[in-house]
Amino acid sequence: MSFSQAAPGIVGPFAGLDVPWLLRMRAESRRNHPFLIWAPFEAPARSWSYGEFHERVGALSAGLVKRGIKPGEYVLIHLDNCIEAVLAWFACVELGAGVREAAVVAKKHPMLDEVPVVFIIPRAGVAGAPADLHDTVMAACRTSLADFKVPREIHFVDDMPRSTLEKVAKAELRKMLG
Repeated sequence: MSFSQAAPGIVGPFAGLDVPWLLRMRAESRRNHPFLIWAPFEAPARSWSYGEFHERVGALSAGLVKRGIKPGEYVLIHLDNCIEAVLAWFACVELGAGVREAAVVAKKHPMLDEVPVVFIIPRAGVAGAPADLHDTVMAACRTSLADFKVPREIHFVDDMPRSTLEKVAKAELRKMLG
């Protein structure tokens, strides 16, 4: 089993050594070893081995491809802190989608109480993001989300504020809204 195959055309010490490579390598070398233990407050704990998780990610990635998502396209993951968000992120990385990270916060609204606002870190950074990224994300949201879940604003950032536990500091994102 070879774990160090570089992607064609990429030169560097870590060429081809990305998240999909790491998950695949661990699924091959430690198939039954626990990879993730999900213990929500309101439901029983569940664990996934490297092998199980890799298979779920592959199936979800294949489902995205079947729905027309191609490498380099943008995918908005609009989920709470749940296992589905983790699976969706890994599937998008395996597929090669163009959003590195996204976070949704609520913004006060005079008539609707609150509306969703999304902060996105583009895969290529803000400077490298395509000019039509905003329109692409909004079109994807309008076709796949209920009307009240469609973001009213999109902000592109190079980094997300983090808490001491490295979670996205949503309170800091709300402050950025003014």
